[in-house]
Amino acid sequence: FRFRRRNQVAASSSSSAFLKATKEEDEGKKKKTFWIETRSKACVLAAMESGCSKTFVVEGEATREQFARFAPSDARFLHRDGARLMAFSGDAIASIVTVNEPEDVATARKQSGVVLVDVSANDWSIIPAENLVAASAERGGEVEFIACVKTSEEALEQLEALETGVRGVVLKTDDEKEVRLLAKVVQKIRNRG
Repeated sequence: FRFRRRNQVAASSSSSAFLKATKEEDEGKKKKTFWIETRSKACVLAAMESGCSKTFVVEGEATREQFARFAPSDARFLHRDGARLMAFSGDAIASIVTVNEPEDVATARKQSGVVLVDVSANDWSIIPAENLVAASAERGGEVEFIACVKTSEEALEQLEALETGVRGVVLKTDDEKEVRLLAKVVQKIRNRG
């Protein structure tokens, strides 16, 4: 228990710093987070060309190096490491909770800091999103949820749950068309302010 708690605290402070840097890039305005998890070079290029994301979750160091060759210097690369989302520098960015059943949502609600909630493996993502948005509001921002989704349509649903939505989304895809559709969602959210 102590070991896990220390990791949560470390993930909380590192993730807060990471999101703070993301927020500062957005000129001090609190913006939604849009990340892409992919193995596709075309998806990375589509995200950068459309301006919908500069942060990518990739499989490992080899993929990061391959994508970094054509990415701008301000692109960020992250990877999954068990139940944590990590920067390649070794900093913990977020804890990860995979939602397969209602009890998993309860687990996510108890976390602190930034929590990546992976609902991409099931078809009932709206109810978890509403529960997570409510949990974040109840805890006064002590926890921020980023939801993994498979489509831009699911991204919009997550971002609009209970009107305020989750803090952000990670689009898990190797389909560059889906990344371009996410760019339209990003533009819609930005236009709303």
